[in-house]
Parts: sequence; structure tokens; C-alpha cells
Amino acid sequence: MGEWFGGVGSALISWVSANAVWIGTISVVYFIVSLFAVRFLIVRIPPDYFVKEGSAVIRSGSRFVAGSLKFGKNLCGVVVILIGLIMSVPGVAGQGFLTILLGLSLTDFPGKRKLELRLLKQPLIFRTITSIRANAGKAPLELPSDEGSGREPGLPGGDGS
Repeated sequence: MGEWFGGVGSALISWVSANAVWIGTISVVYFIVSLFAVRFLIVRIPPDYFVKEGSAVIRSGSRFVAGSLKFGKNLCGVVVILIGLIMSVPGVAGQGFLTILLGLSLTDFPGKRKLELRLLKQPLIFRTITSIRANAGKAPLELPSDEGSGREPGLPGGDGS
């Protein structure tokens, strides 16, 4: 068994060495595209997305079409989440946590809103998103108030951080 892993490892190292230029080029292009795509999508989120009750409903005359669109949206969300997870690995270029948050916004599952808010209320993530939206001339995202926590709505930590 150990020989098999050793053989796979050496084959992988030689493949990476032989294709280093392509891997590097694809990584740089992907990083640049992800910068623009993530910023574009963050700016398109309505400011009240996190305070509205319920989620956007896909409306269609046919249940089959509506179901297909919902499936496609969820599939895209899962792909975006997986890309975000890859970008979260040290040494991989990209905005991993922001990409994960965008992927979560595309998917539908129980507890989704709670998880999105938990990520969004991380001060670094919230400041980054607020900065991106401000640079685009968009209002900051509104967050629901935390009943009884003493925090001001929309400001993680209650101090604007």
C-alpha cells in the first residue's frame, strides 16, 4: 500500500513540475476573475437582504421549470461554496470566506439564514463587505438587531467594527 502512495506522490510531483507554468497562469487568471466576480456579486446584494423575512421565490408558470431553476441555483451555490473552500486553503489565491458567503446565499437549506448571519457578523468579513459596497456607492448591508445583546443593528460588536 505504501508503494502505491509513494508512486502516486512522485507522479503528482512530476506532473506539477511539468505543468507549473500552466498552473501558475490559471491561478493568476482565476484570482483576478474571482476578485471582480465576488465584488460584483457583493454589490448586487440588496441592503435589506438579511433583515427581510423569507427568501426570494423563483416564480414560474410551471412547477417543473421552477423546480429546475431552484435545483440549478442550489447546484451553483454548492459549486461556489466548494470554490470558496478551496480558496480558503493557505497558499491558494482568492477571497475564500466571501466566496463561501456568496455560495450560501444561493443555496436553500434549514438554518441557512443563521449561518449566513454568523459569518457576516465576523468583524473582518463585515468590514470588508461594507468597504466593497461603499466603494461602489452602495448602502451597507442591514443586519437584524440582536434582541437583548446590547448590540446596535448592523454593527457587529456594537461599536462599528
